[in-house]
Amino acid sequence: MTNLKLYDCPICGSTNVTVYDIQFPQFLHMDFSVFDADGGQIGCCKTCGAIFRKVDESQAAKIEAIYTSTDYAQHDEPHTLKVEEYSKPVSLGFLQAELLKGYLPKQNVAILDIGCFDGKLLRELGHRCDAIDLCGFDVAVSPKFPKEKPFRFVSDDFKNIQGQFDLVVLSQSLQYIRDTTSLFEQIKSLLKPTGVLFVHVPNYLAKPCSLLLGDLFTHYTPENLSIVFAKAGFNFSLVKNSWFPRDIISIGYFHGDVPAVAQTMAGALEQTLDKITKLSTVARDLSLEQNFGVLGTTIEAAFIKSQLGHSVACFVDENPKKVGGTFYGCPIVHPRDLSDSDTVFIPIIDTGVSLQDRLDFDYRAKFILPS
Repeated sequence: MTNLKLYDCPICGSTNVTVYDIQFPQFLHMDFSVFDADGGQIGCCKTCGAIFRKVDESQAAKIEAIYTSTDYAQHDEPHTLKVEEYSKPVSLGFLQAELLKGYLPKQNVAILDIGCFDGKLLRELGHRCDAIDLCGFDVAVSPKFPKEKPFRFVSDDFKNIQGQFDLVVLSQSLQYIRDTTSLFEQIKSLLKPTGVLFVHVPNYLAKPCSLLLGDLFTHYTPENLSIVFAKAGFNFSLVKNSWFPRDIISIGYFHGDVPAVAQTMAGALEQTLDKITKLSTVARDLSLEQNFGVLGTTIEAAFIKSQLGHSVACFVDENPKKVGGTFYGCPIVHPRDLSDSDTVFIPIIDTGVSLQDRLDFDYRAKFILPS
């Protein structure tokens, strides 16, 4: 990591910013392919706590073009999670809707999902309330978005959205929006006075490799996300749950108090970048002994593959929609198909113990964590 120079914060405009080199490849979130093999730079604002990817206008245009492309509009996201409360894997939208149903009015509910993609979360929410308006926004028109009432779709610019809403949702989308100040001003005009704002983003402290997603403009912790809320006039509260241990699940209402300035973010960022280096080192040490499987088909798995190449024999995933396919040219297998002679690396720093315990109980393979 190198402290390069002062740089304007895209969130608050401060020049009290430290910029760091990232020495590892950057990846796309859509398919975790390599976006920038040479790495990139990430900034930390010591005034507002913002963590952001340092890009020029041409790089920003390249990122934004991804999400207006036909490939993005037509791609599939078969993302499911295995949680204790359900015997089979369930979708991200299903779990989010379960968390949100208690915040919805009894009748005549209007919901806006910013970054809705195919509308699956809106559909799940519609199953749980008396909805009269299920509005989805995305920068590209999605052919998979529901056509029937009460669904409606708005595209291109979030300033084109009309209406008043009981709930505004930003599900894994805030980090892809460059102008968060304008976004939150628009949200304030769209929410009813008693409306609720829901934001779900990765917590990079718990998910270090999310810093390697080169198409994210911003990165969040509970601390700096609370400042974004407060600057826009919202209070901030975390939704406690066990389903998303590496994410931030938050609710906001109007009239929040501005919290103290986040002075500790630079140290936290440096520690997180060090964890990525540690993850690479531990995996390299393991690869000297044997070929092994890697758990998951997401950013962590892609990163390990980029570091180790042929030492990765397969990727291991419980999602039945992925099993039988390939990831980075390697087969994707279900952990039940592995034997007690197989070793699977869990590429998670600090927060993977409960996952390891469950996998050890459910399957025969040996699951190991970075130590």
